[in-house]
Amino acid sequence: MDKIVAKVITTLGSRKFWATVLAGVVVVFADALGLDGEKAGQAVQALMAYVVGQGISDARTPSGEAPPASGGHPQVANLLPPDAHDVGPVGADDDL
Repeated sequence: MDKIVAKVITTLGSRKFWATVLAGVVVVFADALGLDGEKAGQAVQALMAYVVGQGISDARTPSGEAPPASGGHPQVANLLPPDAHDVGPVGADDDL
């Protein structure tokens, strides 16, 4: 029972949870909020993009450690050629 209460408390403190709840409120009360279908859809898309972005940010490797800062997930990093991470700033070599 304590695990369930802890999970509920954790969920209620989650920004992703509240963004999802807000998206539901926007869908249900779009007319009352003065939003047409397009604006309501845009608001929901923005909120879901936030949720997905937070989920990616919160992602962990299978061992529970934070992913490496520059190489990404170790299994994906091994698929790339060794020099794939040695890219300079965009536009550094551009001749204008």
